[in-house]
Parts: sequence; structure tokens; C-alpha cells
Amino acid sequence: MKNGFPSFIIPLLISGAVCVKTVSAATYYVPDNFGSLQEALAGISGGDTLIIRDGTYTGGGNIIDYSHMPPNGSAAAYTVIKAGNAGKVVIDGENARIPVQMDNVSYIALEGIVFKNSSAAVVSITNSNHIKILRCGICDANNQDLIYGDSLFFRYVDYGLIEDTYIWGNGRYRFYMLDSDHLVLRRCIDRYDRGVSIGYGNQGSFRLYGTSNSTLQNCISIDAGPDDYILQHSDDGPPLPASPKIVWVSPNGSSGKSGMNNIISGCIGLNTNSFHFGFVGNSQCSGNIFKNCVFWESENSIWTRSPDIADKISVLHCTFGYAFNADGYHDRAVESDITGVAEVYDSIIYHSGDVALRNTISDYNLLYDNALNYSGGAAGIHDLSSENANEINPVTGVPGNGKPALKYIPRVEDDSDVNNIASDGGDMGASVLYRIGRDGTLWGEEGYDEITSNPLWPWPDEDIIKEQMRSYHYDPGDGRLPLTGLRGFCASGTGLYGGAITLTSYIWEYIGNGCPSNICNYENLENTTPPDSPHNLSIR
Repeated sequence: MKNGFPSFIIPLLISGAVCVKTVSAATYYVPDNFGSLQEALAGISGGDTLIIRDGTYTGGGNIIDYSHMPPNGSAAAYTVIKAGNAGKVVIDGENARIPVQMDNVSYIALEGIVFKNSSAAVVSITNSNHIKILRCGICDANNQDLIYGDSLFFRYVDYGLIEDTYIWGNGRYRFYMLDSDHLVLRRCIDRYDRGVSIGYGNQGSFRLYGTSNSTLQNCISIDAGPDDYILQHSDDGPPLPASPKIVWVSPNGSSGKSGMNNIISGCIGLNTNSFHFGFVGNSQCSGNIFKNCVFWESENSIWTRSPDIADKISVLHCTFGYAFNADGYHDRAVESDITGVAEVYDSIIYHSGDVALRNTISDYNLLYDNALNYSGGAAGIHDLSSENANEINPVTGVPGNGKPALKYIPRVEDDSDVNNIASDGGDMGASVLYRIGRDGTLWGEEGYDEITSNPLWPWPDEDIIKEQMRSYHYDPGDGRLPLTGLRGFCASGTGLYGGAITLTSYIWEYIGNGCPSNICNYENLENTTPPDSPHNLSIR
């Protein structure tokens, strides 16, 4: 393919005077070959690739809607709609249109595009299969005035992949997976700046509602906005403070879809004091597992309300720190409404404002500096806790052998008291060091859930993510202080390691130690950024 025009393969087959012409997949460009996105969608064929040049695209001709959808691809060749340079293409709904609405499509990939400023949900995909959302940014759904504005919405989607995608700004649910199956969310990030729920707490970062056989891999919820921007609707007056969830899994009673067999692995919830991390459901929630996850400064990290022992959740090799709520309510690491529906093994629970473990089965855990270690349960015989007269401070190592287990929240240090003493012979606490799942793989494909040998840090595309999120500004004009994106990992300044603050340095330095040189190793990273295509276009 040259100059943006399609290439053709035309073999001649001579058999009974029959000539067969085979057309290969083609690559096109906007605006080179088509004047608008919708013109391009009408002009390409299934399996083609459409590359959008840098710029901001507005107007009714530059959205994907039910009348202008990409043609279906195939297992051999997805139809791909992608940015020429990730993060440099913006599809702007101008608060008047929904940037993406697709129904009954298959083998479609969206890559590297920023979708923003919707009149409702930003990206909505229903009744579809084999969908990939890769390296996309999503900002500012409209969920004011009782509009169910979710950032990224799937319903009845089977075999979907959302990878290296990041959400910020306004929205109710950010990654909302409804009545779907076989989904992979890999290295997704939410910064929940603001949002208003219609019902109590019906909002959050990752919502799996009536969704089963799915996985969150290396996903992050970080730096939630202030309480006066995270609200719930009230019929009797102004909106009230809300209590959204980092991850919320439950069955959907109205559709009869369960919330079973979901794996949350290598995920991080950090600086989200407004948030629960919970499972809520009355039944059909069995087989859900947290493993190698970190919850630091989050309200009531994991809470299951199921009354059914068959819905037991397993919490394995996790690290909890500073579960805290300013109201003194739900300052807990793991909580179950009835004893035995949650089990916790091989984990570190540090400095919970209330009960560390409530109504849970516990063993091979370290508990230290919690207001109360256990309620409705007892210390396991292998727990390191005051109840067993063997407590250890994981941050200082005193009491203990003097070597801190937690200098950095994504890993446990060698030679500390918790090395190699977990139930499986590993370390207590979380290890979030390597990428989980081979890039681009769907549920069930080879390597889709393996812990790879590829380092997770520095975080991929963290410069693009920071550039997008730090520029966010919202002034409601109602007396509240304007909401700025210049905070947390998007703040200006220098990290303890000596370089600029990045997502990686912010997470690794959260306890107060400089990012290790082999993690924040920016000087030795190769520049793999491709040359820019023409930019600063504004197309309507």
C-alpha cells in the first residue's frame, strides 16, 4: 500500500475460462481518502484499517452511530479504526452527541483514539462480539440531570478486550460491563474525577453487573476527586455525598445473568478514600477471586454482602493499607455480612481504621496496627498478629527482623519476615511487577491470563495518560472550588528518585521511598515513538 490507497492482490486462475479476483485488506486515511469519519465508514470494507490523522474531529459527521458503523471484520482480519498517533486524535461530541454507539457488530478494533464530551455515555457497544478497545482515552460522559452517563459501556458483549485504556473526568460507571461474558480488561486506568449517581452508590470505576467469566488484569483506580464532586442524586434537595466502588461485581436480577468466575489480578486501588472495593449480591456470585492486588487508602477495601456461603470470595496475596473513612464507618480491609463468605490468605493488612477482617476466614496473613484485627472471626494459626503474639510491622520491620517488607506497595522486599512463608511457599502480600496476559489476547486465547516476563513498570503510555489527565479543568460555577487535573500522579514537580513525577514513580514512592533505579529507569528506555503524522488539524 502506498500513498494511503488500497492495495489489491489479483491472482489469475485459469480453469474452465474462469478468472477469480481476490481483494486484500486495505489501509485508508482520514482526511486523505475521506472527508469525514462517517464517509470513511461507508467507504471501507470488512478487515480494512482506517487511520485517522492527528487532530480534533467534531460535528455530526465525525461520530460512530447506529447508522454509521464500521463493517464487520473476521477472525483473520479485524476492521481497525485507529489513531495515527495514540492520544493525538480526539473525537469530540461537544456535549451534543455520543462519540461511539455500535450494536450487533463483530471483529472491530478501536485503537489510540480519545473520545470525549458526550451527551450521554461516551462509548456504548451492545449485542456484539470480538470487540477490542486498545490504548484509547475516554473523558466526560454526561450523567447530570438523571442521565445514565457511563464512560465505556458494554452490554451483551461476548469476547471483548479493553487494553491500555484510560478514563478520567465525569461519568457514573467508568468501565461498565453489563450482562456480558468472556471479557478481559487489561492495564486499564480510571481517575474518578467526578460523577453523580441516580441511586445510592450506583457508580464506580469497574462495574461487572451480570457479567461472568471475565478478568481484570493490572487495572488501576487512582486519585479520586474530592467528596463534593462524587455525589448521588437526591429527590429532596441538592446531591449528597456518594460511596462508589472501585470494583463492583453482582448478578443482574432483571436479566437473570450471574456474576460468577471473575478474576481480579494484579490490580491497584490507590488514594481513593471515597471508594469501596466490593462484591455485592444475593446469589450467583461464586468463583470470584482477588489475587496479588493492592488497596492503599481506600474505604472498606473488599466487602461482600451475599448471604450465601456458595458465593465465597477468595482474597489471596493482597496488600491492604490505610483503609479509612472520615466518618469512621467501613474502615475495614475485608468484610463479609455473614461469617465464611470471604476467605483471606497470604495477605498483609496494615493500619485499618476499624476492623481489619470482619466475619472472614483468615490464615497466613500479617495484621499490624489495625484498630481491631478480627471481628466475627479469629486469628488463623499461621497469622502474624498480636493475637498470636508474633506481630510484625511490615513498614519498618520493628517488631520483626528489622527489614521492612513494604518499602513499595507493588512488591514485598527480600529478606523480610514475610518472605517464603505464605501457604504456597511464596511471600505474604502482593506482587505487581509483570504484565498479566499477552498483549491483544482475548479470553481463552493462549497466554491470555499468564504472568508474562514483560515488566509492568514503567507503565506503558504513562506520558500520554498524564498529558491528557493533567490538563483537565472543570469549574461548576456554584461556589465549589474548580476541579483540576494537576494532582496526584499528574502533579508537577520532581519525584524522590530525582526525575519528573510519573504514574510509575508516584505509585512506587507512595510510602516515602525513592523509586528503585531498575523501575524508574527512564534514561535507558529506547525511544520507540513513531514519527508524528500531520497534527493540529481541526476537522468539522
